[in-house]
Amino acid sequence: MSSAPVSPGRVVMLIGTSSAGKTTTATALQQCFDEHHLLVGFDVFLKMVDPRWAGHGPFTWDGFHWDPSTVDSEGEVVTTISVGPVGRRILAGKHRAVAALARSGNNVIVDEMLLDDTVLSDWQAALDGLPVYVVQVHAPVERMAERERHRNQRIGQARGHLPMNTLASYDVAVDTSLSTPAECAAAIAAAIAASDGPRNPFTQR
Repeated sequence: MSSAPVSPGRVVMLIGTSSAGKTTTATALQQCFDEHHLLVGFDVFLKMVDPRWAGHGPFTWDGFHWDPSTVDSEGEVVTTISVGPVGRRILAGKHRAVAALARSGNNVIVDEMLLDDTVLSDWQAALDGLPVYVVQVHAPVERMAERERHRNQRIGQARGHLPMNTLASYDVAVDTSLSTPAECAAAIAAAIAASDGPRNPFTQR
């Protein structure tokens, strides 16, 4: 007996650099929809990674390597994360895991910081044919740097990953320095409800 075809779920991608406010906004967004939405973020997958391949372990150049911090022309600290071949496979698997969830009928909210300029294109390949809404989550870089200091995390990632997480097109943008996570989430949900379909990098290939 064959099962009835399943309509794919939608994917709502919240993209922004470190400390932009993605996670708190994504968590609040789950409560804004009447339909169930899973919440998936990079940290979920990073917890699965053997520590030797992440952070400062001996094999981080193959996995996820926190590069030595530099100082930009304005004297601000800049830090980036480099991705090796093992890390690439993990990211590819994450992208296709999200796609599999959506193709099985699940709605998915993705909390995403693009680690370099190649990651978005792999997301596009993995999610091809699925309804994908893109949300640009941002705040002034000075505010994000302040959040890094208060969160006692490595300084400079907000600046280091800002260029690749500043999108040319998206469905809705929220500034987390001006609104609470709940207000940002409500604005996202309202924009999606009022939309006649996504208009973003995933529909402009």
